[in-house]
Amino acid sequence: MSDISRDAWLNERLQHQQHGRTFLSNEALRWGELIRPAADENPAKTGEGLRILAIASFPIGYRVLETIKAYERSHPGRMNLVGLLADDPLNEDARISAKKRIWHFYPEQERADIEFAIVESGLEFGVPVFTGDVKNDWFRAQLMSWNPAAVVCCGYGQLIDPPFLSVPPMGIYNFHPADLRAGHGAGPAPYDDAAARNITTTRFTIHRMTEEIDAGPIVGVSPPINIRDEAGILPDPAVYYDKMLDGLDHLAFHLTGALVAGAAHGAPRPLGPIDFEAEFSAAKRADMMRPVDRNTSRNRLADPDPALF
Repeated sequence: MSDISRDAWLNERLQHQQHGRTFLSNEALRWGELIRPAADENPAKTGEGLRILAIASFPIGYRVLETIKAYERSHPGRMNLVGLLADDPLNEDARISAKKRIWHFYPEQERADIEFAIVESGLEFGVPVFTGDVKNDWFRAQLMSWNPAAVVCCGYGQLIDPPFLSVPPMGIYNFHPADLRAGHGAGPAPYDDAAARNITTTRFTIHRMTEEIDAGPIVGVSPPINIRDEAGILPDPAVYYDKMLDGLDHLAFHLTGALVAGAAHGAPRPLGPIDFEAEFSAAKRADMMRPVDRNTSRNRLADPDPALF
């Protein structure tokens, strides 16, 4: 059974932010918990429209999550964020620990701040947040109660298994920080792949998840993103993933819009290929091709571009 005391630092911080939140575990969970928002959080949420579940970790996941929320705020009744799954990297029981994947590029305090920001983002929007093991019947019952038509994922550390993959009729869409269309960067280390290939630009790819990692049907890609500085040098991994935030909110906005539009035309079904690049302005594409500026402090948890909404 998950030991909630492992998450005491997080739960105390969340309760300090808003009283009335509840923290649930179950003997089936190996780690993590289900956190429910207080009854009075986000009373303006209508609960109507296309039901989307978000899966988000790291700053890239936060950016996608905030974009989905902003879409719902600007299109009330058209879509409904029903829940959020997030990594639990500071919990020693978790499979996705601070020593794995992108998490180990950040110092401990920043890991804590990022995890808190993502969990808080879901709760303040009035949706439950799950940080635990997804391969058990207790979680699957929670998933069925949310009844998502589609799932949008960015930066998550756990593998999604077949019982989960089979739930949303429109599919699960993963944002991967590499150009899968070109055969680049599949798997957990896209930065290492970029360095090995000595590439100067890459793209974010959206693909529909299948059992094989990063091998599902590609829905579309972002415009190219410059990943080198003015001297042509590839930055360290943390700065690289900061640069991958460029245009990510625009990509998430257009995917969300495509899901909403697709559900409005008959029975929900998976999306086909989309030319996302055509949706980006020339100015935005040029901005994404600017060299990495190592001297500029980036806001990793910035809000999405308000011009989108």
